[in-house]
Amino acid sequence: LVSRRGGEGESCGFRLWKGRKEMATAAVTTPAAPAASSGPIPPPTSVIVHPLVLLSATDHYMRVAKDTSKRVVGVLLGAKEVVGERDTLRIASHEGQSTQGVVNITNSFALPFEEDDKDPKIWFLDHNYLENMFAMFKKVNARERIVGWYSTGPKIRSSDLEINEVFKKYTRHPVLAIIDVQPADDMGIPTDAYVSVEEVKDDGTPTRRSFQHLPSEIGAEEAEEIGVEHLLRDIKDTTVSTLAERVSTKLNSLRGLRSRLEEIHEYLESVEGGKMPVNHEITFLMQEVFNLLPNRENPCTSCLVAYTVSWCFPSEWHPCV
Repeated sequence: LVSRRGGEGESCGFRLWKGRKEMATAAVTTPAAPAASSGPIPPPTSVIVHPLVLLSATDHYMRVAKDTSKRVVGVLLGAKEVVGERDTLRIASHEGQSTQGVVNITNSFALPFEEDDKDPKIWFLDHNYLENMFAMFKKVNARERIVGWYSTGPKIRSSDLEINEVFKKYTRHPVLAIIDVQPADDMGIPTDAYVSVEEVKDDGTPTRRSFQHLPSEIGAEEAEEIGVEHLLRDIKDTTVSTLAERVSTKLNSLRGLRSRLEEIHEYLESVEGGKMPVNHEITFLMQEVFNLLPNRENPCTSCLVAYTVSWCFPSEWHPCV
């Protein structure tokens, strides 16, 4: 096998059939690794959670801790990315400078976990089970590795920093994903991601570790989207008619749209008032949203939109309705 790195004509050959001696010689003559891999790896900046992780965590909670105040804990897995493929922690190198990327959480498995309700410092996590399960998962997909752990929270607890230190044995920057299996808000994302960072104080006091929030989103590949759509089709309330279900779906969509528009309005007011700085990336995305809006100059389209809004939200009135 021959791989080329760096400048012109620079190559390293590994002839596995020649024995250990030639492998050792080839390793000595191999060019140095890129600076991104030799230097310290920075923590990730955002997280993408795939639907399979949400389904597995919910199933774990329903089997173990349903109708109780307990929480469940599991391991998060991701796929290591090479050029053109998915990456767990995407790190690119350009002239010795490394840039950090996104953690793709594609799979997970449950862990035996117990903790004392009265004393949060007393907890148990089965390391042997973790290592045996990961070894079996690795046989199925060798590219997946441990990227962190999940908890059904629903919030961070005092013992989470100690549990997070355990997962540093398997990955340098473990991600903690709080998955809300019983969300109160149907419009929001049921995940919150955190990474442990070291706080350096200016007064000279000893540093301490704390969790830093990471932006998270729900992402899926095409095959996952098809599977989720088929799963949602099977979950139907037989007592509700098809028309009522369609109307309810439209109402929920419009309520979600309205909440997002209210968030945009609050952001723009904060920017105008000087409370928040201007973020050009956000303004570009809002411009794309506005470009996708229907042509309101068309009287038919304007009246249709106004009628829909007034029907769903009676407090909003339009003269054409």
